[in-house]
Order: sequence, then C-alpha cells, then structure tokens
Amino acid sequence: MTFGDKVSHKTQELRGRMKRNAGEVTNNPRLQAEGRSEEMGGHLKQAVDKVKDAFGMGRRRPRRRTHRDTTYTGANADSNASSAASGSSCAQASRPTTPV
Repeated sequence: MTFGDKVSHKTQELRGRMKRNAGEVTNNPRLQAEGRSEEMGGHLKQAVDKVKDAFGMGRRRPRRRTHRDTTYTGANADSNASSAASGSSCAQASRPTTPV
C-alpha cells in the first residue's frame, strides 16, 4: 500500500480513539460507540494493508514492455553490426554490386 493510505488508516484509528475517550469523559455512550467503530475500522484497514504488503498485492505492476524497449534481433542484425564495424553504412553494404 502507499504511504498515504497507511497514514490515513492510522489517522482514522487515532481519531476513533479520541472520540471514544471523549465519550468516556463526557459519559456519552453514542460518542463512545462511534469512536469504537471508527477505531476498529482503522485497525481493520491496517490489518488488510499488512496482508497486502506480505503478499505483494499492494505493489504496482511493472510497466509493460513495448516494441521500443526491445533491441533489433532480426536476420540482418549480425550483418549490420559487422558492416558498421568495418566503416561502411548498412545501405551501401546491402546494395548488390554490378560489374561496369
């Protein structure tokens, strides 16, 4: 999971804990229940994040390879490499020579 998601889930847990404590201090059962549920929601989301991290499910997939990422491996790859090494261009090396 992303760092932002982890921070958000921890924030939800802490917000719930604050509501629960405020409900206990003010003796407000509705606020206590709301805080407990929000706190448990944050705990649950953090547990799901840990499972996703353990199995690698939260990671982004690698970029797909395109034809631009691959090198040329055609039939003339070796001849083009050898002609480039000898100093002649590929176009000149592939022209047929005719006797004059």
